[in-house]
Amino acid sequence: MRIKGPSLVTGALGQDGFLLCQRLRDLGADVVAVVRPGGTHMQRRDVLTRSGCRLVDLDIVDTAALADLAAQVRPSHIFHLAAVHHASHGPPETPQVWQSMIAVNLLATEALARACVTAGIDCSLVYASSSQVWTARRPDQRVDETTPIEPASFYGQTKAWATDLLRRSRAQHGLRATIAVLFNHESPWRDASFVTRKITMAAAQAASGRREVLTLANIGARVDWQAAADVVEGLLLMAENEPPDDYVLASGRSHSVRDFLDTAFGHVGLDWKDVVTAKEDKAAPALVGDPSKAVARLNWRPRGAFDQLVRGMVDADVARLQDATAE
Repeated sequence: MRIKGPSLVTGALGQDGFLLCQRLRDLGADVVAVVRPGGTHMQRRDVLTRSGCRLVDLDIVDTAALADLAAQVRPSHIFHLAAVHHASHGPPETPQVWQSMIAVNLLATEALARACVTAGIDCSLVYASSSQVWTARRPDQRVDETTPIEPASFYGQTKAWATDLLRRSRAQHGLRATIAVLFNHESPWRDASFVTRKITMAAAQAASGRREVLTLANIGARVDWQAAADVVEGLLLMAENEPPDDYVLASGRSHSVRDFLDTAFGHVGLDWKDVVTAKEDKAAPALVGDPSKAVARLNWRPRGAFDQLVRGMVDADVARLQDATAE
């Protein structure tokens, strides 16, 4: 795999952007990493800077500045990963969060698409959409690229609007836009506000003797989880594939939150029931992605096994605690 020309990555300090920027540098690509202004994720900033990425502090709500940056860089690839999701910005959803979702998830996407068309930037644009463009109606409901869009949340609605915008730009203006419909994907770099990291941090803390109570909503809920590293490889394959299209990236199977707890705490030899309180433990409608199209056309494979993924996240949190104690 070879990425020619500079790559522009939005959301570069998020889990996906951070991993993608490093992978692009491994492939020898020049990377312009767009990051939100401010002192967040300083460790990730340092890692990307040392790896040779050019970091640009830019609030992509400023769509004019974002479009100007794209026109200046004239990238061969744009990976638009920046997004506002209420789970990563503090529940519950509020009008202010809704406004941010529209600005980042939709209007910034429109600005990049418009810049590519009006400035004549010959590039491949890969957009990170979400499985929340669909609504689960039954347990383990399988969906693929042909499933009619029916957003599950306002976040999903903004992703659906952006998906429609890019499809129209692709059809009417020849924009080389590929839409990556991503199911839940995890790594040790997942933000601490997500349930997966809450669990792995609780397991690491329990292993160190700190038994802080963690309360979860429904441990019977099932999720199609995959490794973020697999998603990054899928995004790279999409960027190089012609013609642009829509692709689901998913493991194709689901696990319950209880499964995640069993694996995480079992890895450190403990019983999660000693530190976790569950409000509910019941089955609920859930989506499972069908990645057959990505497998067939991109030769992509979800390689990271569920147990391996969870154990790796726990190990990383154990190491973080040990490093913090040593300091």
